[in-house]
Amino acid sequence: APMYDRLINPRVDFWSHPDDGRISGLVAAKVGQGFVIVDRNHEEWLLVSAGNYDVSPLVGQPIMAVGREAGDHVFVVEHFLSPG
Repeated sequence: APMYDRLINPRVDFWSHPDDGRISGLVAAKVGQGFVIVDRNHEEWLLVSAGNYDVSPLVGQPIMAVGREAGDHVFVVEHFLSPG
């Protein structure tokens, strides 16, 4: 439902702004040192880590990240967060 984002779960909308440094979605695949996620608009994004830490989310697992957009559907992650 279109109003769900604003009324029931405003965090979904908050985390759906890669241009503001926030992104979330479901992990679709591990690609090299990064991950492909599918966001709430059903668009695929490549997430690559800017840090030297190991994150191993499972395919199908939700993930949230803070970082910066670095090109067409590429997001450089500074911090991964638990979607809890």
